[in-house]
Amino acid sequence: MMLRNRRGSSSVLVILTFLLLMVFSILAISSSYADYRLAEKNADWTREYYLLEGEASEFISSINKVLEGNSGIGLEDSIRIIQSTHTEAEIQDYPELIEISRILKNDSGSELLLKMEIYRIAPDQAIVSAVKILPEDFEYDESIEFEDVEVIEDD
Repeated sequence: MMLRNRRGSSSVLVILTFLLLMVFSILAISSSYADYRLAEKNADWTREYYLLEGEASEFISSINKVLEGNSGIGLEDSIRIIQSTHTEAEIQDYPELIEISRILKNDSGSELLLKMEIYRIAPDQAIVSAVKILPEDFEYDESIEFEDVEVIEDD
């Protein structure tokens, strides 16, 4: 019976185990870093959204103060006051209501659309009808040029 030399097989097993642990640790670190970047982007987006929402709340409050404070002078005069104090707001007059819309922007370029309605039946308060985050402008990268491919047909 011939005995085989098993010397060094445990060293190979230890080295393979060490390499396997290194691969798993590198995968765990890269996955953690990707999660960290995603959480950072989510935190930035949330911060920007709530800053814009705070500006929208201030705008709504100022409009409602004008409407409540000037209830005796009439709706048209209140709208003139709103136009003079908020020149960036767009005001549209309809037979049954007046719509006030404004796009709020922050430093990073995010935009929030705010629409409010003032009904002629109850002109003492503006009702928020829409609050939307506007998508960012997207431009295609036209620097890549594609060539027409010639199709060779086999007969």
